Amino acid sequence: MTDGKRMIVHVFIGESSISLMVIENIIKHSACDNFFIVTKKADAQKYRELFKKYRTGNFVLCDEVKPSFLSKAITRVSSVIFGRLSPLFTYFPYDEIRTIFRYRKNPILLHGISFSFIAHLLLLNHFQSFSHVCWGYVPKPSGKNIKSKLLFLLRRSLFRGYKRIGCLMTEDKTDFETLYGITVATTIPYQSDILNYNDPQVLQIQPVPGRRKVILGNSACYTDSYLKLLPVLERIAAPASITCMLSYPDNDTTGGKKEVIEKFTFAFGGEFTPWTQQLDMENYAEKMKQHDIYICNVDRQTGLFAIYIMLMYGKKLYLTGKNLAWIRENNFIVHDVNQLETETSETFQTLLGLEERKHNHERILDMLSPAALANEWDIFYLQL
Repeated sequence: MTDGKRMIVHVFIGESSISLMVIENIIKHSACDNFFIVTKKADAQKYRELFKKYRTGNFVLCDEVKPSFLSKAITRVSSVIFGRLSPLFTYFPYDEIRTIFRYRKNPILLHGISFSFIAHLLLLNHFQSFSHVCWGYVPKPSGKNIKSKLLFLLRRSLFRGYKRIGCLMTEDKTDFETLYGITVATTIPYQSDILNYNDPQVLQIQPVPGRRKVILGNSACYTDSYLKLLPVLERIAAPASITCMLSYPDNDTTGGKKEVIEKFTFAFGGEFTPWTQQLDMENYAEKMKQHDIYICNVDRQTGLFAIYIMLMYGKKLYLTGKNLAWIRENNFIVHDVNQLETETSETFQTLLGLEERKHNHERILDMLSPAALANEWDIFYLQL
């Protein structure tokens, strides 16, 4: 702790490349005293390089926390016991919880951490200040049976235990308020220096005539959304090349990746590319901007960084659900995925005009100014 300031303890998902970007921006722009805990399955080398770059030792990588015999025993026994109560508790993250517990007297801020992990922490209820940044999953009541009602009551109780909730879009904030009666949620996007690229000349670059590059997003978590689009894409995107974002998560337990690759390869042959390798944010942005049209057919908040990149570079976007509502709320020019059902191939492959591209580019620079957002986040941190 420095200068008498409270130390904010941030907990990030180790296997997410977004975590690296957000941590770097906090280190660069926040005036607060920040400490970082990175959960398991992280690329330790990348995180160590990041912290070394900024000469900070304010971090713990949970993969490097040596598990004790007691840790292994508790994890195994708890997973069996809690797993019988609910699928939420099939895994007991003892080592990570033990690490976080060391800092329980500090404000704890969880970034995008799964609900099951949060449940373990909040049920223990020994934290002075516990808050959360929502990465797009606000669970809704799923049924009227006793089990569903009890699960809803548990979630409501746990969510009301947060001191503050940060939402990356208004629609998630509204869900917390209307579904769970939360009064401590606020809307505040993440900042990123990558999204402060201000070279208007890039908007003048015209794509290759007669050939459009289409990318479907934003992860292998939503392979069903890709498959739903396949019939309409076969009709309107035949002259185009298609890329499906399949890099996260690494595994394919449901077989969804395999099914997408097989069916899109059959439909588009050599014009189909599965994106299966995770990239750092700079290379990610570089790969994204090589495409002309971005489609995300997912109702929940997801892939905001991908959306922002494509808007910044003047690309054409088709969105739905919360993403569409949020982007239109902020006065960007985008299209509704539902339009694809009736669009012609020619209309689909007609890109934004120069003035439309400039409009979206300028809106991104205004909305996601790193300096302005850094100040908003620091105000948020001081409320924890």
